[in-house]
Amino acid sequence: MAPTTVLAAQVADAARDSGYAWDEPAARAAAVAACGAELRLGYAVPGGMAEYRAALACSFVARFWAESCAALGLARGADAAHAGEHSEARELSRGQQAYDAVAERVVVGKGVAHLSALRQATGEARYVDDMPAVGGELHMALVPSAHAHARITAIDASAALALAGVERVLTAADVPGENVWNIFRDEELLPTREVHYHGQPVALVVARTARLAQRAARLVRVAYDALPAVLTVRDAVAQQAWFGEERVLRNGDVDAALAASDVVLAGESYCGAQEHFYLEPMCAVAVPRGEAGELDLYASTQNPTEAQMVCAEALGVAAARVVCHVKRMGGGFGGKESRSVLVSTFAALGAHHTRRAVRLVLDRDSDMRTSGQRHPFYAQWTVGATRDGRLRALRMRLFSNGGFSHDLSVGVLERAVSHVDNCYRFAATDIVGRVCRTNTQSNTAFRGFGGCQGMLMTESMLCELADRLELTVEHIRRINMYESADVTPFSQPL
Repeated sequence: MAPTTVLAAQVADAARDSGYAWDEPAARAAAVAACGAELRLGYAVPGGMAEYRAALACSFVARFWAESCAALGLARGADAAHAGEHSEARELSRGQQAYDAVAERVVVGKGVAHLSALRQATGEARYVDDMPAVGGELHMALVPSAHAHARITAIDASAALALAGVERVLTAADVPGENVWNIFRDEELLPTREVHYHGQPVALVVARTARLAQRAARLVRVAYDALPAVLTVRDAVAQQAWFGEERVLRNGDVDAALAASDVVLAGESYCGAQEHFYLEPMCAVAVPRGEAGELDLYASTQNPTEAQMVCAEALGVAAARVVCHVKRMGGGFGGKESRSVLVSTFAALGAHHTRRAVRLVLDRDSDMRTSGQRHPFYAQWTVGATRDGRLRALRMRLFSNGGFSHDLSVGVLERAVSHVDNCYRFAATDIVGRVCRTNTQSNTAFRGFGGCQGMLMTESMLCELADRLELTVEHIRRINMYESADVTPFSQPL
């Protein structure tokens, strides 16, 4: 639920004051209901999945009731608990899939198995962390920033280095080549003077075991001077905290079209972030080859070329000296298109300085804290329509939360701006998009790449317009759908 332990006092009160004996199912129902009311999570809770996490807490209460009844020998509760269990042995599941008969073709219409399906189903398929350890292999852990925005005044790694088995603690000063990366060259691999989001890696600990590396990372002391932070896209808009790029689509006279509309409605729409939650977290193994800076990278990445290039630049060697191997990924969905480069480069830095193989596998907390998510979007809009729901004009200001650096945010914004129309024609449009700069991890690619956010802003707007006109939103969608010869806001005839 959260990193802080709380006492569920309302659950305890409900169990005590329900009026039922503890082993009655009604007592369990009262405790579970109280848990659902007391341990609630907001929609925007970090990590998402608020409903699932709350339901999981309730299931723990139900499980406690069943086990406590069994332990106390309370017959009714134990019987009710056992009634819901399925502990008896069962045969292996079997299934059959039937396909309709089709004309003989090479692929279309046939049930073609995924190339790795059998190996993945049996567990034979190997992922990065399934690779056997290389002789003398070391492990790495990250030292995260404790502030969303702060100036680094000192880093003291003496306590970490005093632990037996800790080999190195690396900072920005230990990057032998370029410490700047990404398309816009506006992001440091390791920060030199300032941190820009909570959880940003400040230093890297290399040790003989993963647990020791994590323990040592907690001993690294970083001193900060806190700076003002911008955390939400709405705050960024209020402070005009955005990157320089602007994307504009204008067609027709919007002011005249709004003036001629029967109904003019203004409002706002917002959608939050979304975690990629791939099954295999960010991970990499870097293996030095012992000659002229040669290095093998085994990484879970969607972008082996950028992993190779950034690693070579950071180490100050030719790209031909670095070979990046990617056999398969346990999910990516855009999350490993650019942000995975940090993990592989960190492992490579550890291998460069120790001359030994280094493995870096992020735990789920570190992965979600550092890797970026789907961009949150915020829109301010004004729409004009006739009384029967025909769209006449749209003025929209579209803002995305890019995080602290550009990454791929401009491309995501371009897709969002060009998808605002969804499948509807507007007589006149004035759409302007900006990428907001906030003190959060740099948000990145995700399936849909901004298109779904742009369409969602418009769909949210149509729902509000339908309420205002007392029409169904399905009616408004149907009568405004594109037809042949219509022209999109980006001047494409259909």
